[in-house]
Amino acid sequence: MISGTKALPSSCFYNKAIPETVIAQVEAFKAQIADGTFTIFEGPIKAQDCSIKVYEGLLQLTKIYL
Repeated sequence: MISGTKALPSSCFYNKAIPETVIAQVEAFKAQIADGTFTIFEGPIKAQDCSIKVYEGLLQLTKIYL
C-alpha cells in the first residue's frame, strides 16, 4: 500500500444487493483459507474409477493464493 493511503473495506468490493451477513461469511472463509485453518482437500478423495487417491484423515496439501 502507498504510504498515507487507507485500505478500502472489503465490503466495497461486493454488490450492494448482497446482505452483510453473507459478506461476513465470505470474509471469514477467506481468512480461514489465508491462515491455513481451512482444509480444502481432506480425505477420503476418490478418482472417477473409485480408487482412493487420498485416504481418510489425510490431507492433500496445496498452496492457495488469494
